[in-house]
Amino acid sequence: MSRNLYVPHSCTSRNPAKNAKAMRTAFKVIWETIRCSRDGKILWGEIDDFLDRIEREQGRRPDVSRVALCKARKLMRKAGFIEYRDLQWRFSKRAATALRSMADHIDSIQKVLDSIEQGRVMYELMYEI
Repeated sequence: MSRNLYVPHSCTSRNPAKNAKAMRTAFKVIWETIRCSRDGKILWGEIDDFLDRIEREQGRRPDVSRVALCKARKLMRKAGFIEYRDLQWRFSKRAATALRSMADHIDSIQKVLDSIEQGRVMYELMYEI
């Protein structure tokens, strides 16, 4: 039985910690923008307004790029956290199911002892949801 350990080029960078930090920041920005909106829906341009508000309140703007925001949005949509309806982004009605599914995947990862197998499961979790 052969193991497919192919990791796409986009996952292999010189500074993965920086990319992970940017993705976490982008995820939080999108999540909080939707959560803090009046009706739970946002237009994509409202993220800039939210970042400006953070800058006014905290004195500094989160270090997040457009690319990181788009990648985080793509992963959040693929995972089922957000959806695009009526020209607006909002939390998906299946978000609770997606979170439970992610928790089940994490539980299965913790049961795996082999580090190579654990890496494969993490890759599937992040890129093949």
